[in-house]
Amino acid sequence: MLQQKYWSESVTTGSPRARGWGCSLYPFSRERPLSDPQVPVGLSTDLWAAQSRPVRTGWGGCHSSSVALSQVGTRAPLKATPSLGPCRPSFWLPIRSDVEFRKCHCPAAETAGGTGDSTRTQQTPRPRAQGSPPMGWQVSTSGRFQTRCCTNANWMSELCPRLWDVPLHHLSIPGSHDTMTYCLNKKSPISHREPKLLQLLSKVLPCVTRPVILKWSVTQVLNITEQLDAGVRYLDLRVAHMAGGPEKNLHFVHMVYTTALVEDTLTEISEWLEKHPREVVILACRNFEGMTEDLHEYLVTCIKNIFGHVLCPRGEVPTLRQLWARGHQVVISYEDEGSVSRHGELWLGIPYWWGNKVKTGDLIRYLELMKSVGRPDKLFVAGINLTENLGYVLVHPSQSLKTMTLPSLPYLGAWVREQCPGPSSCCTNIIAGDFIGADDFVSNVIRLNDKLLRC
Repeated sequence: MLQQKYWSESVTTGSPRARGWGCSLYPFSRERPLSDPQVPVGLSTDLWAAQSRPVRTGWGGCHSSSVALSQVGTRAPLKATPSLGPCRPSFWLPIRSDVEFRKCHCPAAETAGGTGDSTRTQQTPRPRAQGSPPMGWQVSTSGRFQTRCCTNANWMSELCPRLWDVPLHHLSIPGSHDTMTYCLNKKSPISHREPKLLQLLSKVLPCVTRPVILKWSVTQVLNITEQLDAGVRYLDLRVAHMAGGPEKNLHFVHMVYTTALVEDTLTEISEWLEKHPREVVILACRNFEGMTEDLHEYLVTCIKNIFGHVLCPRGEVPTLRQLWARGHQVVISYEDEGSVSRHGELWLGIPYWWGNKVKTGDLIRYLELMKSVGRPDKLFVAGINLTENLGYVLVHPSQSLKTMTLPSLPYLGAWVREQCPGPSSCCTNIIAGDFIGADDFVSNVIRLNDKLLRC
Protein backbone atom coordinates (compact mmCIF):
# COMPACT_ATOMS: atom_id res chain seq x y z
CA MET A 1 0.00 0.00 0.00
CA LEU A 2 1.37 3.39 -0.93
CA GLN A 3 0.50 6.29 1.33
CA GLN A 4 2.29 9.56 0.63
CA LYS A 5 5.95 8.52 0.55
CA TYR A 6 5.73 5.57 2.91
CA TRP A 7 5.01 1.94 2.06
CA SER A 8 4.66 -1.28 3.97
CA GLU A 9 4.76 -4.90 2.99
CA SER A 10 3.93 -8.07 4.91
CA VAL A 11 5.55 -11.39 4.07
CA THR A 12 4.56 -14.66 5.71
CA THR A 13 7.23 -17.30 6.09
CA GLY A 14 6.86 -21.02 6.64
CA SER A 15 7.70 -23.14 9.62
CA PRO A 16 10.95 -22.17 11.39
CA ARG A 17 11.93 -25.85 11.13
CA ALA A 18 11.90 -25.48 7.34
CA ARG A 19 13.52 -22.04 7.22
CA GLY A 20 15.96 -22.16 10.12
CA TRP A 21 14.52 -19.76 12.68
CA GLY A 22 12.11 -17.98 10.36
CA CYS A 23 11.21 -14.42 11.30
CA SER A 24 9.71 -12.72 14.31
CA LEU A 25 6.20 -11.35 14.29
CA TYR A 26 6.15 -7.57 14.19
CA PRO A 27 2.76 -6.03 15.01
CA PHE A 28 2.04 -3.16 12.68
CA SER A 29 -0.95 -0.85 12.32
CA ARG A 30 -1.35 1.97 9.84
CA GLU A 31 -4.15 3.42 11.91
CA ARG A 32 -1.93 4.08 14.93
CA PRO A 33 -1.86 7.88 15.47
CA LEU A 34 1.41 9.72 15.92
CA SER A 35 0.24 10.77 19.37
CA ASP A 36 0.06 7.16 20.54
CA PRO A 37 2.27 6.80 23.66
CA GLN A 38 3.89 3.67 22.19
CA VAL A 39 5.61 5.80 19.55
CA PRO A 40 8.83 7.43 20.88
CA VAL A 41 9.12 11.17 20.58
CA GLY A 42 10.53 12.15 17.19
CA LEU A 43 9.76 8.82 15.44
CA SER A 44 7.02 8.28 12.86
CA THR A 45 4.70 5.29 13.05
CA ASP A 46 6.53 3.85 10.05
CA LEU A 47 9.88 3.91 11.82
CA TRP A 48 8.26 2.62 14.98
CA ALA A 49 6.88 -0.33 13.04
CA ALA A 50 10.41 -1.40 12.16
CA GLN A 51 11.26 -1.83 15.83
CA SER A 52 7.99 -3.28 17.17
CA ARG A 53 8.56 -6.00 19.72
CA PRO A 54 8.29 -9.62 18.52
CA VAL A 55 5.32 -11.55 19.91
CA ARG A 56 6.49 -14.93 21.20
CA THR A 57 4.37 -18.05 21.10
CA GLY A 58 6.74 -20.11 23.23
CA TRP A 59 10.36 -21.11 23.53
CA GLY A 60 10.21 -22.87 20.20
CA GLY A 61 8.96 -19.82 18.30
CA CYS A 62 5.90 -19.63 16.06
CA HIS A 63 5.20 -21.94 13.14
CA SER A 64 4.33 -19.08 10.82
CA SER A 65 5.40 -15.52 11.22
CA SER A 66 5.40 -12.26 9.35
CA VAL A 67 7.56 -9.20 9.01
CA ALA A 68 6.20 -5.73 8.47
CA LEU A 69 8.54 -3.39 6.65
CA SER A 70 8.36 0.33 6.16
CA GLN A 71 10.68 2.52 4.20
CA VAL A 72 10.92 6.09 3.04
CA GLY A 73 11.34 6.55 -0.67
CA THR A 74 11.90 3.86 -3.28
CA ARG A 75 10.49 0.42 -2.67
CA ALA A 76 13.18 -2.20 -2.05
CA PRO A 77 12.89 -5.94 -2.73
CA LEU A 78 12.51 -8.49 0.04
CA LYS A 79 14.14 -11.88 -0.34
CA ALA A 80 13.80 -14.95 1.85
CA THR A 81 16.01 -17.93 1.05
CA PRO A 82 16.46 -21.33 2.69
CA SER A 83 19.24 -21.87 5.20
CA LEU A 84 22.72 -22.10 3.75
CA GLY A 85 24.21 -23.70 6.86
CA PRO A 86 25.95 -22.43 9.99
CA CYS A 87 27.09 -18.81 9.96
CA ARG A 88 25.65 -18.16 6.51
CA PRO A 89 22.86 -15.74 5.69
CA SER A 90 19.40 -17.29 5.48
CA PHE A 91 17.41 -14.08 5.48
CA TRP A 92 18.17 -10.65 4.09
CA LEU A 93 16.05 -7.81 5.40
CA PRO A 94 16.69 -4.47 3.64
CA ILE A 95 15.17 -1.91 5.98
CA ARG A 96 17.04 0.99 4.41
CA SER A 97 18.69 1.31 1.05
CA ASP A 98 22.16 1.59 2.61
CA VAL A 99 21.84 -1.09 5.28
CA GLU A 100 21.54 -4.85 5.06
CA PHE A 101 20.84 -7.10 8.03
CA ARG A 102 22.06 -10.67 8.12
CA LYS A 103 20.64 -13.52 10.14
CA CYS A 104 23.36 -15.90 11.26
CA HIS A 105 22.70 -19.55 11.98
CA CYS A 106 24.56 -20.55 15.11
CA PRO A 107 25.37 -24.17 16.02
CA ALA A 108 24.66 -23.29 19.66
CA ALA A 109 20.99 -23.03 18.79
CA GLU A 110 21.16 -26.54 17.35
CA THR A 111 23.16 -28.13 20.17
CA ALA A 112 21.44 -26.57 23.17
CA GLY A 113 19.22 -29.65 23.21
CA GLY A 114 15.53 -30.36 22.88
CA THR A 115 12.95 -28.75 20.72
CA GLY A 116 12.07 -26.05 23.18
CA ASP A 117 9.03 -25.61 25.37
CA SER A 118 6.20 -24.73 23.04
CA THR A 119 3.42 -25.11 25.58
CA ARG A 120 3.13 -21.40 26.29
CA THR A 121 0.55 -19.66 24.18
CA GLN A 122 0.39 -16.16 22.83
CA GLN A 123 -1.63 -13.84 25.01
CA THR A 124 -3.99 -11.25 23.59
CA PRO A 125 -3.14 -7.79 24.96
CA ARG A 126 -5.79 -6.28 27.19
CA PRO A 127 -7.26 -2.92 26.16
CA ARG A 128 -5.56 -0.01 27.86
CA ALA A 129 -6.67 3.52 28.53
CA GLN A 130 -5.64 6.25 26.13
CA GLY A 131 -2.29 7.71 27.18
CA SER A 132 -1.34 4.87 29.49
CA PRO A 133 1.90 2.89 28.91
CA PRO A 134 1.76 -0.64 27.50
CA MET A 135 1.30 -3.48 29.98
CA GLY A 136 4.50 -4.44 31.80
CA TRP A 137 6.17 -1.11 30.99
CA GLN A 138 6.94 1.76 33.29
CA VAL A 139 7.44 5.44 32.53
CA SER A 140 10.68 6.97 33.80
CA THR A 141 10.74 10.51 35.10
CA SER A 142 14.51 10.80 35.46
CA GLY A 143 15.13 12.12 31.93
CA ARG A 144 14.10 15.19 29.99
CA PHE A 145 12.22 13.12 27.43
CA GLN A 146 9.74 10.37 28.14
CA THR A 147 11.20 6.88 28.15
CA ARG A 148 9.62 3.49 28.45
CA CYS A 149 11.52 0.61 29.99
CA CYS A 150 10.20 -2.92 30.22
CA THR A 151 10.56 -4.27 33.74
CA ASN A 152 13.21 -7.00 33.45
CA ALA A 153 14.52 -6.74 36.98
CA ASN A 154 14.71 -10.53 37.43
CA TRP A 155 15.26 -11.76 33.88
CA MET A 156 18.28 -13.92 34.71
CA SER A 157 16.47 -15.90 37.38
CA GLU A 158 13.48 -16.22 35.04
CA LEU A 159 15.48 -17.76 32.19
CA CYS A 160 14.61 -21.29 31.13
CA PRO A 161 16.49 -23.71 33.48
CA ARG A 162 18.25 -25.21 30.46
CA LEU A 163 20.13 -21.91 30.13
CA TRP A 164 21.42 -21.95 33.70
CA ASP A 165 24.34 -24.14 32.60
CA VAL A 166 25.39 -21.91 29.70
CA PRO A 167 28.56 -19.84 30.42
CA LEU A 168 27.98 -16.09 30.66
CA HIS A 169 30.03 -15.42 27.53
CA HIS A 170 27.63 -17.58 25.50
CA LEU A 171 24.49 -15.80 26.74
CA SER A 172 22.96 -12.63 25.34
CA ILE A 173 23.34 -9.84 27.90
CA PRO A 174 22.14 -6.21 27.54
CA GLY A 175 24.46 -3.38 28.53
CA SER A 176 24.54 0.40 28.63
CA HIS A 177 27.26 2.48 26.99
CA ASP A 178 28.70 5.27 29.17
CA THR A 179 26.33 4.23 31.93
CA MET A 180 26.77 7.24 34.22
CA THR A 181 26.26 10.15 31.81
CA TYR A 182 22.76 10.77 33.16
CA CYS A 183 24.35 12.77 35.99
CA LEU A 184 27.02 14.87 34.30
CA ASN A 185 27.89 18.00 36.26
CA LYS A 186 27.10 21.18 34.30
CA LYS A 187 29.63 23.12 36.38
CA SER A 188 32.51 20.67 36.26
CA PRO A 189 35.69 21.40 34.30
CA ILE A 190 36.30 19.79 30.93
CA SER A 191 38.22 16.53 31.10
CA HIS A 192 41.93 17.18 30.63
CA ARG A 193 41.98 14.42 28.01
CA GLU A 194 39.89 16.59 25.70
CA PRO A 195 41.65 18.83 23.14
CA LYS A 196 43.37 21.91 24.56
CA LEU A 197 41.34 24.18 22.28
CA LEU A 198 38.10 22.83 23.72
CA GLN A 199 39.37 23.31 27.26
CA LEU A 200 40.35 26.89 26.41
CA LEU A 201 36.97 27.67 24.83
CA SER A 202 35.26 26.23 27.89
CA LYS A 203 37.11 28.75 30.06
CA VAL A 204 36.74 31.74 27.74
CA LEU A 205 33.16 31.14 26.52
CA PRO A 206 31.60 28.79 29.06
CA CYS A 207 28.03 29.93 28.36
CA VAL A 208 28.42 28.83 24.73
CA THR A 209 30.75 25.86 25.03
CA ARG A 210 29.28 24.05 28.05
CA PRO A 211 25.73 23.51 26.68
CA VAL A 212 27.15 22.15 23.41
CA ILE A 213 29.50 19.78 25.22
CA LEU A 214 26.78 18.51 27.54
CA LYS A 215 24.25 17.73 24.82
CA TRP A 216 26.87 15.67 22.95
CA SER A 217 28.06 13.92 26.14
CA VAL A 218 24.81 12.54 27.59
CA THR A 219 24.17 8.96 26.43
CA GLN A 220 21.74 7.81 29.15
CA VAL A 221 18.74 9.30 30.97
CA LEU A 222 17.84 6.43 33.30
CA ASN A 223 19.69 6.38 36.61
CA ILE A 224 21.66 3.35 37.72
CA THR A 225 18.78 1.67 39.56
CA GLU A 226 16.38 2.26 36.67
CA GLN A 227 18.86 0.74 34.25
CA LEU A 228 19.22 -2.36 36.43
CA ASP A 229 15.43 -2.63 36.76
CA ALA A 230 15.16 -2.36 32.98
CA GLY A 231 17.42 -5.42 32.66
CA VAL A 232 20.85 -3.93 31.98
CA ARG A 233 23.56 -6.25 33.31
CA TYR A 234 26.71 -4.73 31.82
CA LEU A 235 27.62 -1.29 33.16
CA ASP A 236 30.24 0.85 31.40
CA LEU A 237 31.92 2.81 34.23
CA ARG A 238 34.51 5.41 33.15
CA VAL A 239 36.33 6.18 36.39
CA ALA A 240 38.35 9.38 36.87
CA HIS A 241 39.95 11.57 39.48
CA MET A 242 39.22 15.24 38.88
CA ALA A 243 42.36 17.37 38.82
CA GLY A 244 42.37 19.61 41.87
CA GLY A 245 39.52 17.70 43.52
CA PRO A 246 39.55 16.00 46.91
CA GLU A 247 42.16 13.23 47.05
CA LYS A 248 39.76 10.31 47.60
CA ASN A 249 36.82 11.57 45.53
CA LEU A 250 36.51 9.49 42.39
CA HIS A 251 33.96 10.47 39.73
CA PHE A 252 32.85 9.13 36.36
CA VAL A 253 33.68 11.02 33.20
CA HIS A 254 32.58 11.52 29.61
CA MET A 255 34.08 14.84 28.45
CA VAL A 256 32.91 16.32 31.76
CA TYR A 257 32.69 14.77 35.22
CA THR A 258 29.64 13.42 37.01
CA THR A 259 28.01 14.66 40.17
CA ALA A 260 27.87 11.06 41.41
CA LEU A 261 30.85 9.61 43.23
CA VAL A 262 32.13 6.11 42.41
CA GLU A 263 31.82 4.83 45.99
CA ASP A 264 28.19 5.96 46.28
CA THR A 265 27.31 4.40 42.93
CA LEU A 266 28.89 1.06 43.81
CA THR A 267 26.96 1.09 47.08
CA GLU A 268 23.71 1.71 45.18
CA ILE A 269 24.45 -1.26 42.92
CA SER A 270 25.22 -3.44 45.96
CA GLU A 271 21.92 -2.50 47.59
CA TRP A 272 20.05 -3.37 44.39
CA LEU A 273 21.76 -6.77 44.24
CA GLU A 274 20.71 -7.54 47.81
CA LYS A 275 17.10 -7.22 46.67
CA HIS A 276 17.76 -9.37 43.58
CA PRO A 277 19.95 -12.24 44.86
CA ARG A 278 19.87 -14.26 41.61
CA GLU A 279 20.84 -11.44 39.26
CA VAL A 280 24.46 -11.01 38.09
CA VAL A 281 26.08 -7.76 36.93
CA ILE A 282 29.28 -7.13 35.00
CA LEU A 283 30.98 -3.87 36.01
CA ALA A 284 33.49 -2.61 33.44
CA CYS A 285 35.83 -0.20 35.23
CA ARG A 286 37.73 1.69 32.52
CA ASN A 287 39.27 4.96 31.42
CA PHE A 288 40.98 5.71 34.78
CA GLU A 289 41.71 9.33 33.98
CA GLY A 290 44.06 10.89 36.53
CA MET A 291 44.40 7.64 38.50
CA THR A 292 47.66 6.91 40.33
CA GLU A 293 48.64 3.51 41.69
CA ASP A 294 47.52 4.60 45.15
CA LEU A 295 44.10 5.59 43.79
CA HIS A 296 43.80 2.22 42.03
CA GLU A 297 44.47 0.49 45.35
CA TYR A 298 41.91 2.73 47.03
CA LEU A 299 39.29 1.91 44.37
CA VAL A 300 39.93 -1.84 44.56
CA THR A 301 39.65 -1.68 48.35
CA CYS A 302 36.29 0.11 47.99
CA ILE A 303 35.11 -2.58 45.58
CA LYS A 304 36.09 -5.37 47.98
CA ASN A 305 34.54 -3.66 51.00
CA ILE A 306 31.27 -2.86 49.24
CA PHE A 307 30.66 -6.17 47.44
CA GLY A 308 32.58 -8.58 49.66
CA HIS A 309 31.71 -12.25 49.14
CA VAL A 310 29.50 -11.63 46.08
CA LEU A 311 32.56 -10.83 43.95
CA CYS A 312 33.31 -13.55 41.43
CA PRO A 313 37.06 -14.39 41.44
CA ARG A 314 38.96 -14.51 38.17
CA GLY A 315 38.96 -17.87 36.39
CA GLU A 316 36.90 -19.72 33.82
CA VAL A 317 33.76 -17.88 32.78
CA PRO A 318 31.05 -19.33 35.07
CA THR A 319 27.45 -20.30 34.41
CA LEU A 320 24.47 -18.86 36.26
CA ARG A 321 24.02 -22.10 38.18
CA GLN A 322 27.65 -21.97 39.36
CA LEU A 323 27.36 -18.31 40.37
CA TRP A 324 24.18 -18.93 42.34
CA ALA A 325 25.69 -21.95 44.10
CA ARG A 326 28.70 -19.89 45.19
CA GLY A 327 26.72 -16.75 46.06
CA HIS A 328 28.53 -14.65 43.45
CA GLN A 329 26.78 -11.74 41.71
CA VAL A 330 29.48 -9.34 40.50
CA VAL A 331 32.13 -9.72 37.80
CA ILE A 332 34.61 -6.81 37.80
CA SER A 333 36.29 -6.05 34.48
CA TYR A 334 39.28 -3.82 35.25
CA GLU A 335 41.39 -2.20 32.54
CA ASP A 336 44.60 -1.86 34.54
CA GLU A 337 46.83 -4.91 34.23
CA GLY A 338 48.93 -4.05 37.26
CA SER A 339 45.89 -4.01 39.53
CA VAL A 340 44.53 -7.21 37.96
CA SER A 341 47.81 -9.02 38.63
CA ARG A 342 47.63 -8.07 42.32
CA HIS A 343 43.97 -8.88 42.96
CA GLY A 344 42.28 -12.16 42.12
CA GLU A 345 38.83 -10.53 42.29
CA LEU A 346 39.54 -8.51 39.13
CA TRP A 347 39.12 -9.75 35.55
CA LEU A 348 41.06 -8.42 32.58
CA GLY A 349 39.28 -5.70 30.62
CA ILE A 350 36.42 -6.96 28.45
CA PRO A 351 36.91 -6.16 24.73
CA TYR A 352 34.45 -3.58 23.35
CA TRP A 353 33.65 -3.41 19.64
CA TRP A 354 33.44 0.36 19.19
CA GLY A 355 32.67 1.37 15.62
CA ASN A 356 33.29 5.12 16.07
CA LYS A 357 30.73 5.79 13.32
CA VAL A 358 28.26 8.61 12.72
CA LYS A 359 26.04 6.72 10.26
CA THR A 360 23.95 3.70 11.15
CA GLY A 361 24.87 1.80 7.99
CA ASP A 362 28.58 2.27 8.63
CA LEU A 363 28.21 1.05 12.22
CA ILE A 364 26.33 -2.08 11.16
CA ARG A 365 28.91 -2.85 8.49
CA TYR A 366 31.66 -2.51 11.10
CA LEU A 367 29.88 -4.91 13.46
CA GLU A 368 29.34 -7.43 10.65
CA LEU A 369 33.03 -7.16 9.79
CA MET A 370 33.99 -7.87 13.40
CA LYS A 371 31.67 -10.88 13.43
CA SER A 372 33.27 -12.21 10.24
CA VAL A 373 36.69 -12.01 11.90
CA GLY A 374 35.34 -14.03 14.83
CA ARG A 375 34.32 -13.37 18.42
CA PRO A 376 36.79 -13.75 21.31
CA ASP A 377 36.41 -16.85 23.46
CA LYS A 378 35.49 -14.79 26.52
CA LEU A 379 33.12 -12.02 27.54
CA PHE A 380 32.98 -9.23 24.97
CA VAL A 381 30.77 -6.30 23.99
CA ALA A 382 29.28 -5.27 20.66
CA GLY A 383 28.50 -1.56 20.92
CA ILE A 384 25.57 -0.27 18.87
CA ASN A 385 26.27 3.31 19.92
CA LEU A 386 26.78 6.00 17.28
CA THR A 387 29.65 8.47 17.79
CA GLU A 388 29.68 12.08 16.65
CA ASN A 389 32.75 13.81 15.25
CA LEU A 390 33.70 17.48 15.03
CA GLY A 391 32.56 17.76 11.43
CA TYR A 392 29.11 16.41 12.25
CA VAL A 393 28.71 18.72 15.25
CA LEU A 394 29.68 21.80 13.20
CA VAL A 395 27.23 20.91 10.42
CA HIS A 396 24.43 20.14 12.93
CA PRO A 397 24.87 22.79 15.65
CA SER A 398 21.29 22.53 16.92
CA GLN A 399 21.32 18.74 17.29
CA SER A 400 22.52 16.52 20.12
CA LEU A 401 23.60 12.93 20.62
CA LYS A 402 19.98 12.17 21.50
CA THR A 403 18.56 13.59 18.27
CA MET A 404 21.27 11.82 16.28
CA THR A 405 20.64 8.45 17.99
CA LEU A 406 16.86 8.15 18.33
CA PRO A 407 16.01 7.99 14.59
CA SER A 408 18.56 5.17 14.22
CA LEU A 409 17.09 2.95 16.93
CA PRO A 410 14.63 1.08 14.66
CA TYR A 411 17.43 0.06 12.28
CA LEU A 412 19.83 -0.84 15.08
CA GLY A 413 17.01 -2.76 16.76
CA ALA A 414 16.43 -4.75 13.56
CA TRP A 415 20.11 -5.71 13.55
CA VAL A 416 19.96 -6.74 17.22
CA ARG A 417 16.97 -9.01 16.65
CA GLU A 418 18.90 -10.92 13.97
CA GLN A 419 21.81 -11.82 16.29
CA CYS A 420 22.40 -15.11 18.06
CA PRO A 421 24.29 -15.89 21.29
CA GLY A 422 26.43 -18.98 21.66
CA PRO A 423 29.98 -20.26 21.06
CA SER A 424 30.07 -19.88 17.26
CA SER A 425 32.54 -17.38 15.82
CA CYS A 426 29.70 -15.23 14.45
CA CYS A 427 27.73 -15.12 17.71
CA THR A 428 27.27 -12.09 19.95
CA ASN A 429 27.47 -11.84 23.74
CA ILE A 430 27.00 -8.47 25.48
CA ILE A 431 25.29 -5.81 23.35
CA ALA A 432 25.50 -2.26 24.71
CA GLY A 433 23.58 0.78 23.56
CA ASP A 434 22.71 4.38 24.33
CA PHE A 435 19.48 5.83 25.77
CA ILE A 436 18.26 2.71 27.51
CA GLY A 437 14.47 2.86 27.80
CA ALA A 438 13.89 4.83 24.60
CA ASP A 439 12.86 1.60 22.84
CA ASP A 440 12.69 -2.13 23.58
CA PHE A 441 16.43 -2.73 23.07
CA VAL A 442 16.95 -4.49 26.43
CA SER A 443 14.04 -6.89 25.93
CA ASN A 444 15.23 -7.65 22.40
CA VAL A 445 18.71 -8.58 23.66
CA ILE A 446 17.30 -10.76 26.46
CA ARG A 447 14.93 -12.48 24.02
CA LEU A 448 17.89 -13.61 21.89
CA ASN A 449 18.59 -16.24 24.54
CA ASP A 450 15.48 -18.10 23.37
CA LYS A 451 17.38 -19.02 20.22
CA LEU A 452 19.67 -21.23 22.30
CA LEU A 453 16.65 -23.44 23.02
CA ARG A 454 15.63 -24.02 19.42
CA CYS A 455 16.54 -26.92 17.18
